Amino acid sequence: MSLYFTKHPEELRGDVIELGSGVGMGGILSKVAKELSQEGDDVSVTCTDVNDDVLEMLEKNVDQAAKSPGPFKTDNVHIEKLDWFDYVGKYEYRKEEPKQFDTIIASDCAYLHSQINPLSETITKLLGKESKLHMFAPANRSVVYDLTDELRETKQMNVHVEDMEISKNRIKADKVTSFSNLESHEECRTSRFIHITAWYEDSFDQGTNCDKKKHSMHDLD
Repeated sequence: MSLYFTKHPEELRGDVIELGSGVGMGGILSKVAKELSQEGDDVSVTCTDVNDDVLEMLEKNVDQAAKSPGPFKTDNVHIEKLDWFDYVGKYEYRKEEPKQFDTIIASDCAYLHSQINPLSETITKLLGKESKLHMFAPANRSVVYDLTDELRETKQMNVHVEDMEISKNRIKADKVTSFSNLESHEECRTSRFIHITAWYEDSFDQGTNCDKKKHSMHDLD
């Protein structure tokens, strides 16, 4: 996800919320990519998860990132607990309408078919009429394609699916002493991911809702 926003920082705009942040690496690095680009206004990022232990680790990682050299600033980073199931059934009992965001991001956050309805409801409640969803997932995860069908057919959203190839290289820790010394790295297999964008009808001029593109990236982990 952060690799994409490194190349397309203009796609991160306004108030951003990350769904299923986990320990926060995707959201943190995406915000760093935006700040390094110096393109457009700064963004606020709300990182969310449902697990209390994960949220505690997320908060520690945000604090650690702020102490590290670089542009990352925490004054507009927020951490919140978010349960997608709050938007199904129980939603009518919520005291306030949820805040809508300019950009929703998510990376590898959906695993189970039981999550499709809660996740789609959460997306539609948090996504503004002039806003966009960016979701990234392994290409072989069937639940993600079912989610795109749900957003397109049930929620009446435009949905665009883009193929991405990420070549991963894993460093041999016993031989590499610095990131500039890459002679002894092992190349791993290329992984296929998909990038899903979704938006409400007529909000953006991006062609048909079934266009597909192919995109290549390189990663080092």
